[in-house]
Amino acid sequence: MRHRTTAPTPQAAPSAAHRRRCGSRSPPSIPRIRSRAGRDLSSQTCHQRIARRRRGGSAVVPSRSYVSTLRAERAATTRRRILEAAATCFTENGYSGTSLADIAARAGVSPETVKNNGPKRELLLGAFEQAFAGTEGPAPVVDSDPAQEILAITDADAFLTATAAFVAAANARTSVLWIEFLAAANADALVAAALDDLLARRRADCLGVEAAVAALSFLSSPESHQQLVLEGGWDACDMGAN
Repeated sequence: MRHRTTAPTPQAAPSAAHRRRCGSRSPPSIPRIRSRAGRDLSSQTCHQRIARRRRGGSAVVPSRSYVSTLRAERAATTRRRILEAAATCFTENGYSGTSLADIAARAGVSPETVKNNGPKRELLLGAFEQAFAGTEGPAPVVDSDPAQEILAITDADAFLTATAAFVAAANARTSVLWIEFLAAANADALVAAALDDLLARRRADCLGVEAAVAALSFLSSPESHQQLVLEGGWDACDMGAN
């Protein structure tokens, strides 16, 4: 006589009431993998892990000197843009009519970034120096790259022509800004001190006897462009030629 075997009855899934009574267990957590030094390997960034797999060794991380150099270059580029915006705002709206927010909007940066680059009086001086010589700072104009290119000219006539063209173009860029500089110096003692220092440096750029220094200082100044071109009606080309 054969015994009949019956297939085991499949167990039904636990009901919702059963789950509420017994609760549900979460799967065991996977332990974090730690290095021999005890560091959590899961904290490594994606690009470091990818670099390690590709190179078969340790990931290449930029050095601090490289990062600091990159930051310095970005800061210098931002400051140059701020000074260009400041020169435009001072020329169009005047020194007293320009705010740091105006400069920030023209430069495309935040007002806080402009504040970090100095007060408005310092931006005025830096904007003028950059507009005139191509860079800001107390270095003589003759040390600038355009001036060095002119000094390398050996032909006397070509040298004088290039010098006159350089001075005329610089004065044309800064003549209106210079007027605002003078106006600000009348109302702000610190701006007046910066102006005196700028004039002293300009006289030092002109070597020779005192009379020649005074003449060259005037001819190389924005005042000459203001008096001869803006007020006297000279053509800017004639200004450079004379």
